[in-house]
Amino acid sequence: MKKNIKIVLSLVLFTIIFYLTSRTQLNGLFINTGHFIEISENVFVSPNTSIIQAKKLQKLINQSYSRNDSVIWIKTKRNKKIIFCADNNTFYDYCPDTTLQAAFLSSPYLSHIVIGPKGFNLDVISHEMCHAELFERLGILAWFKVKFLVPVWFDEGLAMQVNFEERYNIKNLASYIKENQKELISIKSVVSYNDFFKNEDKIWFNYFASKLEVENWLSIVGKEGLIKLIESIDNFNRIEENYSYLKKHSIHKIQ
Repeated sequence: MKKNIKIVLSLVLFTIIFYLTSRTQLNGLFINTGHFIEISENVFVSPNTSIIQAKKLQKLINQSYSRNDSVIWIKTKRNKKIIFCADNNTFYDYCPDTTLQAAFLSSPYLSHIVIGPKGFNLDVISHEMCHAELFERLGILAWFKVKFLVPVWFDEGLAMQVNFEERYNIKNLASYIKENQKELISIKSVVSYNDFFKNEDKIWFNYFASKLEVENWLSIVGKEGLIKLIESIDNFNRIEENYSYLKKHSIHKIQ
């Protein structure tokens, strides 16, 4: 009897801990059973979202798909699960970090985009959609592949290709790039999310350096090279094994 009670208490404790640590993601997982409104397939908005906001959101999502199509993916997969929270309190229930404007959340059992009131713009939504697209293209065990096979500089650098904010405009920062060449190249040593985001003063630099590195690579290998790299990751190979090879091979083809 005492043994059974211990087992039950352990299960209850585990359930409570699991919910507390995964609360925001679980809320997103069961979004269609709650009070959110589905305005189109897989697009959910909080009840206090105005009709104008809902229409603008749908327009931004469509534009984000188009931007990802033209810049990176050829054809972005549609109907991604997107959750919009019109206020910060609601956003806190669906995003673990309320300092963010939006986030792509993933785990072994779910994936979706959460957008807060400050993330209501084309650059932010396009960025998170790119994260979601990479995740989807990695197929079975995508969460494992992103976590262990894809360094953060590539994941963020790829998503930055569809972020056109002026503060990351490479054309306007030619002199900065020239003066900081060695440090910019060192971004490839930043492989974990903790290292990428731990120093607030370097977050802009990390985003910019990642964008520059991946943009240079894409300009050589093209969309076809990206597809080959993703196929390699999908087969459980680390990025480093083919990233440089594809670049060198493409340069030889051009020459």
